[in-house]
Amino acid sequence: MSASDGVLRPGLRPPRHTAEGGRRLRRLPVSPSPVSVWASLGRTFLDGGECWSLLLPVALAVGIGGYFSLRTEPETWIRWATMSGATLIALLGRRHPTAPLSVLVLAMAIGFAAAQIRVQTLDTRMLERTGWATVTGTVRQVEVRPADHRLTLSDIALADTRHRVVPSGVRVVVRGPGPSPPIGSRVRVRARIGPPSPPIAPGAFDFRRQAYFLGIGAVGFVAGQIDVLADRSGGVTWRATVDRVRAHVSTSVRAALDPGIGPIAAALLTGDRSGIPEPILENLRQTGLAHLLAISGLHMALVVGTVLFGLRFGFAAIPGVALRWPIKKVAAGVALAAAGGYLLLAGAPVPTQRAFLMVGLVLIGQMLDREAISLRMVALAAVIVLLLFPESLLGPSFQMSFAAVTALIAAYEAVRVWSARRMSMREDGPGLLPKPVTRLGCYVGGVALTSLIASAATAPFAAYHFQMIPVSGTVANLIAVPVTALVTMPAGVVALLLMPFGLEQIPLSTMGWGIQATLWSAETAAAIPVAATAASAAPVWSIVLLALGTLWVVIWSGPFRWAGLVIAGCGAVGWGLVTPPAVVVSADADVIGVRFSDGSWAVSTDRRAAFVRAGWQRRWGSEDAAEFDAVDSRPLQARSRDRRLTCDGFGCVYTLAGRQVAILTTPEAIAEDCGMASVVILTVPLRGPCDGPDVLIDLKTIKALGAHSVWIGRDHVRTETVSGATGRRPWTSPGTAAPAQIVDSH
Repeated sequence: MSASDGVLRPGLRPPRHTAEGGRRLRRLPVSPSPVSVWASLGRTFLDGGECWSLLLPVALAVGIGGYFSLRTEPETWIRWATMSGATLIALLGRRHPTAPLSVLVLAMAIGFAAAQIRVQTLDTRMLERTGWATVTGTVRQVEVRPADHRLTLSDIALADTRHRVVPSGVRVVVRGPGPSPPIGSRVRVRARIGPPSPPIAPGAFDFRRQAYFLGIGAVGFVAGQIDVLADRSGGVTWRATVDRVRAHVSTSVRAALDPGIGPIAAALLTGDRSGIPEPILENLRQTGLAHLLAISGLHMALVVGTVLFGLRFGFAAIPGVALRWPIKKVAAGVALAAAGGYLLLAGAPVPTQRAFLMVGLVLIGQMLDREAISLRMVALAAVIVLLLFPESLLGPSFQMSFAAVTALIAAYEAVRVWSARRMSMREDGPGLLPKPVTRLGCYVGGVALTSLIASAATAPFAAYHFQMIPVSGTVANLIAVPVTALVTMPAGVVALLLMPFGLEQIPLSTMGWGIQATLWSAETAAAIPVAATAASAAPVWSIVLLALGTLWVVIWSGPFRWAGLVIAGCGAVGWGLVTPPAVVVSADADVIGVRFSDGSWAVSTDRRAAFVRAGWQRRWGSEDAAEFDAVDSRPLQARSRDRRLTCDGFGCVYTLAGRQVAILTTPEAIAEDCGMASVVILTVPLRGPCDGPDVLIDLKTIKALGAHSVWIGRDHVRTETVSGATGRRPWTSPGTAAPAQIVDSH
């Protein structure tokens, strides 16, 4: 109660003028308390209408991201304590203005708990070392590729091996062409297997975590023949049936079309992208058309639209049915069933799950005579996906698909409001152009605007995950998207419907024409001099700020929304200030790279580590890196003008910021270089003392902590390791986690 109500608060003087018409009272300065600040934030949420409900998936993502950012696995009691505390806060404050904030805090706790429960439920067993073994397992998946095929085995049994852990699943490559065993059969192979590969550098993509959530605990290659012990491919379980149908459709489509087109058609219909040639994939990536290969909202909408239009057109042609049945609702129900079948046929990846949820909500809304296309629909789909598969938050599929659809729906709503205002202000009258021309212009403009919005929304995530931003994507999408919508996917749907009767050849040929047009647009756009631009690797916090700031602008309304630009700007500025490391060392010390002062790179030669070299090139833009060999002492052919790297038969010496980095491949030079170098990197075991350098990285340390990155300045040397970045989690190999090490020379 305030002083104007007749009751004075302690410590406040009575007002001098309380009569009506007196002078306005001067407000005394009062420092805000935490409770008042919390209440003010709660009122801000309430003033935003129901916008706070759109933040539920964001709060879930914060909790999930917090769990995955931990360096050690949290105890189970922490999850229950967090959930209990957040639930108590939400219950106590359910009638307070801060109730929305309390719900968001509870959503964060739920996201944290969902991620931990998901990890504990899987409990994938990871192999501890690399070696030969006789592997017996059940074929779960077959991926046919141009030069080989890859098998994923489950129900593993190991023989003739010293491995102490039997992995949950094994993925092996069978080199060379040849028949693949049927899905569901029991096979035995002789293979060299090991744990999934660690990140190629601190902060890079963690293949071990991806394999953990796929149920794969070991990877390798097969030597010799595949022995089929029992053909169980005729099993009656629904999963085995779906896998057989997927394999049959993929095989039939590849056989019916040319080798360069068949794998793409199989990817559009079943999600199997294993056989697409690498040059075609590279053109699609550079032009921003790779999204056409991921079965997402576009494909699901086209499948549902084809079924929906065909059924309504067929029902409308029968007067007795059109007059007595609600053909719109019946067609929507059948289209929903078709969408579910397409989800299973595609293997149910995250983009397809999100698309099915959204399309399902739209179709259910049609059956209930309600409109369901809104941001709340996107939020609901994100909540369901995050609760079922929390790990999907970390992958590019979830991030890019939801970023694109959120931006498109927000832009659609803004354009719809703008068009309504424009139409209300304009007087009716004849247009300047004929209607067909106007409609064609609107269609072309709509496709261009859609491509531009989707490209802008997904560009930060493409740059973060792939270090590449497609520039010519809008031009390529102007051709590829209409062709896919009007020719490729409708023909594919008809081919799937006719495949049980053996009549799929004609629609598959039509589908092939559409794919050829798409590939032509990709090849033409890739020939543009600036088809794609490279982007540097960014820290996690930078992309998080960019995403949160953009969502802030999309969700809120009024002047309050533009605060999100400040948040996103901080993320962009932080991204631009990132400095690549000066020296990088691979996990096995097979490859070492150094960066010169002009930004160019030199990387040691080792053909066995081509994958690591390619990953470094993509991450730090070292496509034109020179090669050096410290063992053979071949002359350095670097493009650096300063020539600060010199090599001899014992190793190399690299100078930067007044410091020397010694890269040694033989133990003979250890005594000399340990006395003069600030950083010593040994690709051989350390024998004897080496007390001079500020940082010493030997082979034992590299094997234990993984790949190293080293930043060198005039007054400090900083190192980061893969083990320090990932910590000790269920998907990491045994070892001791080490945090970032900063050595001050003063």
